[in-house]
Amino acid sequence: MTARLARASVATEDVVGATRHRISQLLRELLATHSEALLALLAENAIEPEAQIERMNALVSALVGVEFEEDLRVNGRSIPLFVDQTCTPPKIRLHRKLIEGIEDAEVLRAFHAPVAGILGVSPVGVGLMLSCDDARQVKSLVAQVARRAGADRVHITQVEAIVAQRLQLFNARLEAVAENFGESMFWLRVGEDDFKAQLGDSHIGWPDWDAVQSSAFIQGLIGELRDCIDQREDMPAAQMLVELCWESLELSPHAFLRHAAQTLRAREGDYDLAQTIRKLADANDIEYCEAFYAVDAWPIFRDLSDAWQALFQAEQAMLPGGAPRRRTPSISVLDCPLDSLGICEPCTLPWDAPLVAWSIREHHGLRDLLVGLRVALEEQASGPGEIEVAVSGDAAEAPLGISEAPQELHLQVVQRGFALPEDYEALLNRAMNACHAAMAARFKELDAAGKTRALRVLRSAYDGYFGQLKALWGRRFQAWEKWSPEQAFRVLSTEIRHIAGPAMLFDPFAGPESAAFAPAPQFILVAPRPEQFERVLVHMPLAALKKSIHGAAIQVRVVDVRDGQDCRWVGDAPVSLSLVEQSPTGTVLESIDRDSVRLLIQAGNPHF
Repeated sequence: MTARLARASVATEDVVGATRHRISQLLRELLATHSEALLALLAENAIEPEAQIERMNALVSALVGVEFEEDLRVNGRSIPLFVDQTCTPPKIRLHRKLIEGIEDAEVLRAFHAPVAGILGVSPVGVGLMLSCDDARQVKSLVAQVARRAGADRVHITQVEAIVAQRLQLFNARLEAVAENFGESMFWLRVGEDDFKAQLGDSHIGWPDWDAVQSSAFIQGLIGELRDCIDQREDMPAAQMLVELCWESLELSPHAFLRHAAQTLRAREGDYDLAQTIRKLADANDIEYCEAFYAVDAWPIFRDLSDAWQALFQAEQAMLPGGAPRRRTPSISVLDCPLDSLGICEPCTLPWDAPLVAWSIREHHGLRDLLVGLRVALEEQASGPGEIEVAVSGDAAEAPLGISEAPQELHLQVVQRGFALPEDYEALLNRAMNACHAAMAARFKELDAAGKTRALRVLRSAYDGYFGQLKALWGRRFQAWEKWSPEQAFRVLSTEIRHIAGPAMLFDPFAGPESAAFAPAPQFILVAPRPEQFERVLVHMPLAALKKSIHGAAIQVRVVDVRDGQDCRWVGDAPVSLSLVEQSPTGTVLESIDRDSVRLLIQAGNPHF
């Protein structure tokens, strides 16, 4: 029992520690990215410079010193957050258990009112300012306010609490970097007080690296670190590490890691780039799980993530119908695309560098490449199933000619090696319209009762053969009884094309030369035969072929198509799954092309 309680106590401490760390990281990020914006908001509200500094000092101290309570109530009601304005500086208390299950964005939203209260400005303005997470937009807003505020604007280095908080963070991160590379150091930090005073007297925005690197304090840190790692080839140079720690003070975790990765890549070294980035992330207190590094979690890589997902799904769609479908594999920004994507061309892209180290131009190039691969894949996959066939009641094509007796047709399952005619789409359009015109002519000769019977048989065939799509047919054919008989016949006899391919029709008649009804509508695969072709290649959709198991009649209707002449019927060849299965297994497997089976049909004496 004691051991169990001890384990439970450790687990509770882990949860408490994780919550505290998460909230502290969120507030540090807020101060890093929005301190200038909050100062600009104070200036825009015509607050005196001394008051701006005083209020900003109070806010920074309150955010840095947030306290966590296991239970926080006001008038007996649990609340997530409470600001005690009677203290100097104000105290912000959080209900740890309530905050624990709230997402980061909601936690930050809960701080809008306390921040506004401490600064003495409108919560609406604070909410708008803090909701902006685009660094460029934030800088633009600050610049606009600065121009309006003029001399009354307070600079960030005039706020003592900000300077102290950032220098403390800088020192802590530099120590952590050294420790993450296995070095334990005693830092002297000579000249730190003078450096802090110089920052306070500068009355400028937060200085960049070029402005501070020559100071005695920074040079002293570089020298201390260099002396410690002088013989280390597995880590970046001392000046680069100090520079990255300094530049991290104004950047969000995502922005810092991209900047650090691109800087390290540009200044090549023998160290492992991905591992170095992880150590820098740990030093910056970015202790997120692997989901943090997933490409779809980074807004700047969202377009790349979408392109990768679309490509992978297009690849999955090309697999045989029975193949299991996989989720799109997650890609880490720390992975090299050479490994994660398995791509190595074109050679102008840095395939062996972690994705987070790629420039904007390179990342856009990879996105365009993925989009191009998907488009090429879809074009390659667009066989007969993508052919456009328009069948309309007023087509100019004459009805199918049936003056001669049908020829005997022979059918064979074939492997690859045969191709459709180059003008197959135009040939199929003529043959389809001629076949449908002949069907429509026979339908027109029926009396009213015969037409009603034909339409009802066609309508019920969809529910009978494709019952899993009843809801779809109910929507598409909802008004068929209100249409004219001719329109209803055209729609019900041709809609099958959108399931079984563009060459398929539903024929309620026993044959093209007969006005008698078939026992059930037949699947008719129209096969145009151009001049000088003895054999006709067709792709029989598996979706239709499988229906023969349940007694469906499937016919390949061969049609002669000649320039300047009406289309003529050659004959019908019955097809069934059992007939296909009579061929050698290897041939059948090789004949499957995506969702169809390749068949070769010839009239007269076969010589396949």
